[in-house]
Amino acid sequence: MTAGIVWESSTICRTLWWGMVFAAEYDTIRIFRRIVRHKTLIVPVIEDILYWLYIAVKVFSICFYVNDGVIRAFIIAGFIMGAGLYIKALSRYYIKYGVKLIRFLIKVIQIIIIKPLKFLLSVVRMVTGKLLYPVVWSGRRIKGRYIKACNGL
Repeated sequence: MTAGIVWESSTICRTLWWGMVFAAEYDTIRIFRRIVRHKTLIVPVIEDILYWLYIAVKVFSICFYVNDGVIRAFIIAGFIMGAGLYIKALSRYYIKYGVKLIRFLIKVIQIIIIKPLKFLLSVVRMVTGKLLYPVVWSGRRIKGRYIKACNGL
């Protein structure tokens, strides 16, 4: 095989790979959207714009690295075919199990970290509340007398 054919086959393999990576990165954004619901339409639009700007810069840098910045049709076709291959083969499973994994990790973090901290905070509030009760009670009593005195004026 000539060097040109080896270069083109290596380039098409790279673009297929990067097309799959780009599609997986977008699926990561989709997983994030399923876990964190957005209340307004502007947030997903901004996410999409930032994603496509990132992809444009990345595609240009890959084209610059591989072909001195010349964008050829088979390079773009490789990106599209790689993304299509990923979407048909893996996207559904990546999103399904990615969402389940993230939700499981959130529950584990809540059980291991957040619930003990809430309990500790409630104990601290209870202890400080009982210690400060005479101060609060006397403050309310003074405030009540002040209000009655002001109303009597």
